[in-house]
Amino acid sequence: MIQASDVKAYLRIDYADDDNFIASIIQVGYDYLADAIDNYSELYAGVEAFARKADMWVLTQWCPPMYDRREGMFDDPDAGMNYAARAMLTQLQMYKYEEEDASE
Repeated sequence: MIQASDVKAYLRIDYADDDNFIASIIQVGYDYLADAIDNYSELYAGVEAFARKADMWVLTQWCPPMYDRREGMFDDPDAGMNYAARAMLTQLQMYKYEEEDASE
């Protein structure tokens, strides 16, 4: 799993003001992958190449737009909600409450 320091280096952020927000973005990126990919936890833990690709996706594809768009989910008011916001909303709409979720 990547760390906030990895994201800060990638995005060239040299201050600590947003460290908690960056940590949240990272966690949500991995949560998003877990919801989108069958057997994500097993693959991430057991297949090194998969884990590297997942880490790279979170670092390069997830974190930059989430950080840049931290003020809201609309890139262009006329275009509607951006893709990441729509995709996450769809996952939330399809989320199923399971017994294991109750223990968290």
